[in-house]
Amino acid sequence: MAVRRTLAAIGAGLGIALVLYAGQRLDLVAIIALVAGVVLLAMSGRRLLPPGTVAVRNGLPAVIAFRGMLAGAFFAVDALLPLTLTAVHGYGPTAAGIPLMTGAVGWSTGSWVQGRYPDVARYLFVRTGFILLAVSCVAMVLIVTPAGVAWVAYPIWLVAGTGMGLAMPGVGILLLELSPPEQRGANAAAMQICDVSVSALCIGAAGVLVAASENGLLPLRVAVGTVDLAMGMFAVAGALLAYRVRATTRTELVSA
Repeated sequence: MAVRRTLAAIGAGLGIALVLYAGQRLDLVAIIALVAGVVLLAMSGRRLLPPGTVAVRNGLPAVIAFRGMLAGAFFAVDALLPLTLTAVHGYGPTAAGIPLMTGAVGWSTGSWVQGRYPDVARYLFVRTGFILLAVSCVAMVLIVTPAGVAWVAYPIWLVAGTGMGLAMPGVGILLLELSPPEQRGANAAAMQICDVSVSALCIGAAGVLVAASENGLLPLRVAVGTVDLAMGMFAVAGALLAYRVRATTRTELVSA
C-alpha cells in the first residue's frame, strides 16, 4: 500500500509538471503533455484522494474538493493579473504587483475575522468565501479591456483575498472535525494534494489560453476574460455546494 501511494504521489507530481509545461506552449507537444498530465493526475488521484472527491460528495470528500476549488479559482486569476495590467494597461512591475499585495492583506484579514468567531458554523465562512471569490473573479473582467478602469483591480483582489481568508481556515477545521485522529495526517495530505493538483490544472488551462493569444489565435483580453469568467463560475459552484459540509461534527457529516 505504501509503495502504491508513493508511486501515485510521483505520478501526481509528474502530471502537474506536464500540465504546467503544456501551458507554456501551443503545439502538438503541448497537447500530448496536457493529455498525459491529466491522465496521470486522474490515475494518481484515485489512490491519493478519498472516493467521491471529484463528485464533491457530502462530508470529507466535499471538504477536500473545496480546498482544490478555492485554490484553483484564486490562483488561476491571480497568475494572470500582473500580465493583464502590464500588457493591456501598460503598468510597470510595481503597480502591476500591488493587487497581489492587497490580496495577501485581504487573506490575512479574512483569517483574523473568522478566528474571532469560533462559534459560527464553519460552512458559513466557506460559503461566504466562495461568494466573495466568485464576485471578484467575475469583476476582473472590468480590467481586461483598454477602456476598463485598471485601478479597480486593487480593491477587487482585496475582496478576493478576504474570501480566501474566510474560507481556507474553515476548510481545515472541517477536515479535522471529520477525520478520526489516526487519519488526520493522511486526510490533510490528501487535501494538500487536491489543492496543488487543481491549482495546476486551472493555471495550466489559463496558460494554454495565454499561449494561444501569443500565437495570434485570440486577443489576450479574450483569453484573460475567459479565465476570469470560468473561475468565477467555478467559485459559484463551490458556494452552491457548500451546504454539503454545513454540519460541524464528524457524526453529522458522516450521516449527511
